[in-house]
Amino acid sequence: MGTSQATGIPEVYVLWHPSCALGEPLAKRILAWLRPGNGLGPDVFYRCLPAPDAPPNGLPLPLTGEFRSSGTNTRPSAFKAKVSNQQIVLVLVDEHMVAD
Repeated sequence: MGTSQATGIPEVYVLWHPSCALGEPLAKRILAWLRPGNGLGPDVFYRCLPAPDAPPNGLPLPLTGEFRSSGTNTRPSAFKAKVSNQQIVLVLVDEHMVAD
């Protein structure tokens, strides 16, 4: 068998549309389920609105070691860093999100 790599606990993001009445209550139930009583478990983040300084339709900031191509830029050959951050995104889709 191959060598096993230790993986950290992923971050969990819960997303919902600002007009979704059930978004916040469901997100709180997901938090309670993932981090019961003693607070152990993955970090859980809520996203309902874009960040205050975010450009319209923009991407979030890149993770440490992440490379994003833009136009003619190419990845430097010496750049070998790997992104080790694991994230799970739970999207609470309703009619408002579909309409937008």
